[in-house]
Amino acid sequence: MELRKRKKLLDLNLEIPKITVAKKPKKQFEPIETNFKIEEYLNDPEWEDLLKEEFDKDYFKNINGILDEGYAKDIIRPPKDLVFRALNLTKLSEVRCVILGQDPYHDDGQATGLSFSVPKEFKLPRTLQNIFTELKNDIADFERDESNGGCLDKWTQEGVLLLNAFLTVEAHKPGSHSKIGWDFFTNRIISLISERTEGCVFILWGNFAHKKEKLIDASKHNIIKTPHPSPLTFTKFLNSKCFSQTNDYLMAKIETSSKSNQIKRKLEEDNEDDLFFKFENEKKKKSLDSDIKITSPIKESTEKYSTNKEILENEPKNSPKNNTDLIESENSAQKDKENIEIKNDTPKTENSIKSVQELVHSSIQKQSKFKQGKLCFKPLETKSTPIQSVPKIEEPVTEAGGDFRIENFLNDPEWKQILKDEFKKPYFIEINNKIKPGYEKGINRPPKELVFNALNTTKLKNIKIVIIGQDPYHDDGQAHGLSFSVPVGKRLPPSLRNIFTELKNDLPDFKRDEKNGGCLQKWAERGVFLLNAFLTVEAHKAGSHSKFGWDIFTDKVIALISEKNDGCVFILWGNFAQKKEGLIDKKKHKVLKSAHPSPFSVTRFYGCRCFSQANLYLKSIGKEPVDWNLNWFRFVIYYYSKLLKLLCLFFMLNNSYDKLKKLIMLLKSF
Repeated sequence: MELRKRKKLLDLNLEIPKITVAKKPKKQFEPIETNFKIEEYLNDPEWEDLLKEEFDKDYFKNINGILDEGYAKDIIRPPKDLVFRALNLTKLSEVRCVILGQDPYHDDGQATGLSFSVPKEFKLPRTLQNIFTELKNDIADFERDESNGGCLDKWTQEGVLLLNAFLTVEAHKPGSHSKIGWDFFTNRIISLISERTEGCVFILWGNFAHKKEKLIDASKHNIIKTPHPSPLTFTKFLNSKCFSQTNDYLMAKIETSSKSNQIKRKLEEDNEDDLFFKFENEKKKKSLDSDIKITSPIKESTEKYSTNKEILENEPKNSPKNNTDLIESENSAQKDKENIEIKNDTPKTENSIKSVQELVHSSIQKQSKFKQGKLCFKPLETKSTPIQSVPKIEEPVTEAGGDFRIENFLNDPEWKQILKDEFKKPYFIEINNKIKPGYEKGINRPPKELVFNALNTTKLKNIKIVIIGQDPYHDDGQAHGLSFSVPVGKRLPPSLRNIFTELKNDLPDFKRDEKNGGCLQKWAERGVFLLNAFLTVEAHKAGSHSKFGWDIFTDKVIALISEKNDGCVFILWGNFAQKKEGLIDKKKHKVLKSAHPSPFSVTRFYGCRCFSQANLYLKSIGKEPVDWNLNWFRFVIYYYSKLLKLLCLFFMLNNSYDKLKKLIMLLKSF
């Protein structure tokens, strides 16, 4: 009807009224009632005071409600005491550079509360590898201590705020918290930095970060925009030179500040009567004269001391030559303080003197901190000073307790030799310490003698196929060190039952002896490497050892197979196993991916035909295919036929035809 009316109006040359579509009102957050308050983990007083109004808003109450439920189920990353780690480590008054990320890493143990950073013991994510590559190209003398891994804590002490737009995420679900309200909170943080500081550098990587440009006052700050360092856009990110541009801008601001203050000193009189003016000016002059060697933040001269405008208005004629002179000046100030208190005993004077002493002491710390070089992005190898009241990631201990060494149960000499360096690393020492109490109490699975059963059974050179599981079965007597396998006599788990169903559909000749149950030991002996990502688990607690560090070890095992072997088939079932694809060289090996055989995804698993595809690939490269059968009678016939062939060959070579005839007659009698 509406179209007909519009057509008539056109025929009559009448003006057609515009159709206005009512805009949908913006979604409002409904506060969720909860006693949980994530803001209690924000420890920096300055940030806490500036953001206290945000904590009372509906969107933040919605965040608290969602986090309360998620942390109760232990599915939120990072841990709640690390959510505000970027703000706890980098005070507002110390921010010189801001690097914006999107959401935290969602894998277990990776997220540290700092954008792009991972704990020391974790493998570098691809994006962080690309960042370090660009750093090396951009800043020639950049060095990185390999033992430091991808931990960027030291950057935060240089004034780099590593801020994610969304401060939490659900485990293994990237972007899952992008709509719960975090962007309102972090947008406020960016706005506060823009308003309350001057001369900061905002590094915006990728389209998502570029959208935050409107929150920044470009007249006060420098904005550097480049493509994202992810593998998808790395070629565009390379040679962006954002790090050297950052340092050039910071140094230029310091030089500009130095020149303006030198002019100011000529125009102003030196007030010799007020000692607290003198000491502040000496500190100021010291900072300016040594700006080539020292990278003090831009805001040292514009913000941090803005609370005492009277002090900033006066500049010195003389300055101490080194830190010793500065300390002597501080001692002199202490003596003169008593005289000042006698002459003018007022609250204002006392507060001013205290302020001077704090500023002088702060200057001494700044001198020692920034004297090593002028780079904001310095080598990640010097020890960082621990910051009070900031939760830190637990550092691995240096020695395993007692005589317990799980690596002593790895018996294969070849595996033992190539993995010996891993056993000395801090993360593996930590594994020993964490699993020792469980084995003493008898609550860990599998038995310690079977932890390395996969490596002891299948030699590196014999591996044809790799099947990756997650963690061992956690019920009593089920786990025996091979993924998906259970000992003879144990009831089949649902996943293994589904594997056998697919095998029967994929390979019609597949035979399995019911007495054998679900034991896959024969597969392991034939070159099928049955590896779990986590080699131990606490009884009746699935995934309980997923954060112990086992994945670092098994990732190394997978990488070694990829590196040292040729023509292997990697069968990756489910999302967890498919994340290991990056460890495999696809030019040398075949990767087969499908849904997991668990009951929840079995309909998508059926029909994957991974077993026949694996054998077809092995045949195509001249390798003998794997015999998937688990029929004991078939094994006997197979090995007896091999023995008979050898006997016949032996008799023929020795011209023992009579014995050969007797052997044939004997076989006919059966």
